Amino acid sequence: MRRVGTASPLHRVLLAAGIAEHGDEHACRWVAVRHADDHIHIAATLARQDGRHPRVRGDIPSMHAAARVFEARWGLAEMSSLDRTARRRPATGEAEKATRRGLAENRLPRPAPRHGPARAGAPR
Repeated sequence: MRRVGTASPLHRVLLAAGIAEHGDEHACRWVAVRHADDHIHIAATLARQDGRHPRVRGDIPSMHAAARVFEARWGLAEMSSLDRTARRRPATGEAEKATRRGLAENRLPRPAPRHGPARAGAPR
């Protein structure tokens, strides 16, 4: 990256993702594309040059944690907290049951996620 100050965060995110460690000549090949002033995109292969598989399990939470460090250090707005409150994808059985019942989008209605601590006896 030509822009000063971008290379260090980029390499730390690649390290957090398990894509490329500093100085590893056999790491996965990657490219970063900056097409706007406010963000970059990273594309990487999931094949190391020595034939081994990269260790990318849990890469998204690790990358988000690395991004939180940069956002706090430079006073940037936090883009996404990865709080895991999004609805999960319906299981196969749920989707099949919804299809049999003719429900829209092949999904059963789910309760909305709750935020904050639950109180005993509180209405849901």
